[in-house]
Amino acid sequence: MHVKAGEGNDGDGEGGKDYDNEGGKRNDGDGEGEKDNDGDGEGGKDYDGDGEGEKDNDGEREKHNDGDGEGEKHNDGDGEGGKDNDGDGEGGKHNDGDGEGGNDSQVVVPLLLLHGWPGSFVEFYELVSLLREEEQVVEVEGEGGNVVLEVICPSIPGYGFSQAPAKQGFGHLETAQVMFKLMKRLGHERFYVQGGDWGSFIATAMATMYPHSVAGVHLNMFTSTTLGANFKMVMGGLLPSGLLFSTKDQAKIYPLLGRLGMFARETGYLHIQATKPDTVAVNQNPLSLAVYLLEKFSTWTHLDNPHLPDGGLLQPHFPISLDSLLDNICIYWFTGTITTSMRYYAENFGSLLTRNVENIPCRVPAGLAAFPQELATQPKSLAAHKFYDIVTYSDMPRGGHFAAMEEPHLLAQDILSFITKVENRNHKH
Repeated sequence: MHVKAGEGNDGDGEGGKDYDNEGGKRNDGDGEGEKDNDGDGEGGKDYDGDGEGEKDNDGEREKHNDGDGEGEKHNDGDGEGGKDNDGDGEGGKHNDGDGEGGNDSQVVVPLLLLHGWPGSFVEFYELVSLLREEEQVVEVEGEGGNVVLEVICPSIPGYGFSQAPAKQGFGHLETAQVMFKLMKRLGHERFYVQGGDWGSFIATAMATMYPHSVAGVHLNMFTSTTLGANFKMVMGGLLPSGLLFSTKDQAKIYPLLGRLGMFARETGYLHIQATKPDTVAVNQNPLSLAVYLLEKFSTWTHLDNPHLPDGGLLQPHFPISLDSLLDNICIYWFTGTITTSMRYYAENFGSLLTRNVENIPCRVPAGLAAFPQELATQPKSLAAHKFYDIVTYSDMPRGGHFAAMEEPHLLAQDILSFITKVENRNHKH
């Protein structure tokens, strides 16, 4: 799945959009045109191979992919193609590497998107569309080319259409290994990873364990629980305000008692799912399942929503549409995976405390997006105890835990900005 794709891939470098009065949309290979609106009788849909016609607005032909040398975008390697607006048929934009056209190189970057609970791949529907838009393509400095994204969006095992693990002990570290093998089998030796919720744990583990393959890690939920970070956080609450953290960053972690109270109130589900997940009987009735999941979407999008009569879900300003929420619920209901998804907490409960990579530095380039209503976020100075190479740290103007659904435009721009900076830095070196 690419952010940008070329037109005219027939191997002769000629095809695509042509504005030199030569063409139209055609699929027959002789370049005679398609739709005719000018009265010359050449137009109409032509599928018979005689070249007489489809979209033709000037009596000749416009868009074609046949390789007669007149065309637009191509990736074939002969340097003839590109956008031609001057009438000479020589073209402009091409990606073949011979230096004849406009953009001479194209960096295809694989991006692995990882969801969490109670989400699914549905979270990324709009985000993927934004990443695919051509206007989102960004230039690589000094190379005259573009960064384009190939997006891979799998389900965590036990979620959605992904088969549940058959053995105990399958936590986020094991998931990181599975996702790494997935990318290798898809042929990606170097790739980026993005995640929130469980996806952030998996992505961080991948970046820590496989630094030679992970080109960069982008997170919209992140916490550093190293000894240094914990000590600094405690001392910041004892020392005068502003000494260890800026005034802007103070609100992200203080007052500590207030933050601890919020976590105690919002993590009751975690204790149940981490200890006795099979006792949560919400897989028998769709209404019970919807209530259980929608409460999380209510609270985790804005911490004030629990004080509203409808939890904010029916308010006009609620950032996620009901259709999207129901799509996500349906993934759990029709696949019957709510129980296996909750077991993931039980599998991780012990390993998060005794077997993790938290105290191992992550030296892979990191991009951190801090959304103000996110339950787990930290100032850059604390996150730096885990992530040693923070390329971007963005304080977002709005948004909560489900960033890809709430603020897909903000998240897409931040992902692209991060990847572009890393790619530019790599090309300079």
